[in-house]
Amino acid sequence: MSTAAELPTFEAADYKSDLKPVWCAGCGDFGALASLHRAMAKLQLEPWNTVVVSGIGCSSRLPGYVSTFGFNGVHGRALTLASGIKLARPELSVIAVGGDGDGIAIGGNHFLHAARRNLDIAYFMMDNEIYGLTKGQAAPTTPSGDKTKSTYWGNPEPSVDPCELAISFALLTGLFAMIYKLLPATRIAWGDVWIGAAVTALLFWLGKILIALYIAHAAVGSNLGAAGAIVVLVAWVYYSSQVFFFGAEFTREYALRHGSRQAEAPPQA
Repeated sequence: MSTAAELPTFEAADYKSDLKPVWCAGCGDFGALASLHRAMAKLQLEPWNTVVVSGIGCSSRLPGYVSTFGFNGVHGRALTLASGIKLARPELSVIAVGGDGDGIAIGGNHFLHAARRNLDIAYFMMDNEIYGLTKGQAAPTTPSGDKTKSTYWGNPEPSVDPCELAISFALLTGLFAMIYKLLPATRIAWGDVWIGAAVTALLFWLGKILIALYIAHAAVGSNLGAAGAIVVLVAWVYYSSQVFFFGAEFTREYALRHGSRQAEAPPQA
């Protein structure tokens, strides 16, 4: 009587590669790497069915220190690589890693769209609030007022909180999805609703950031006096309403052209 071969039990040390990390002494990336090894052992991920991908930066050297398949890509494109691998080989365990500059600056749009698509990908962002590999320039997560190599007088911009960004984007998407699903008289499938809600949430979030930057850098109060606050409020209300109506129309058109209501779409001339 034949029995199936039993798979070995993996320990954290089994996921370590022969390469020695070249990070600076005391860098938090060492702790992130050790935590990843322990997490993979707890999940008993098969090394031959696991892929770790990254972009560019100090933390993006991590795939070389894990005994799995790995790929070191270009700056800001770790999530695009991970998405492509997961779509082509859905049976694989796909892990994307990178820093805050890699994931929130040049890769910020991919971060939002990866959240929107919600693929089965694990993304680890090592946020040290600075561009470490290029010797200390201000990053999107650098706190406002911090002095860096590129901001001698202090960082003039408000910082981005990656966790707050992800949570707020998810909450906004859920809110718009409920509105677009429940309010219209016609029935729209949830798959179509989530697409429209994610697009609306993205535009809403971008508007919030732009309004915040305008208030931070424009002397609204000096130019318009007490009316400055009212002008900004009216502009925000107008923008929000336009985004809301655009999202509703986008959801309808998407459902008619690509989604669950294609059969109801009018014939094209």
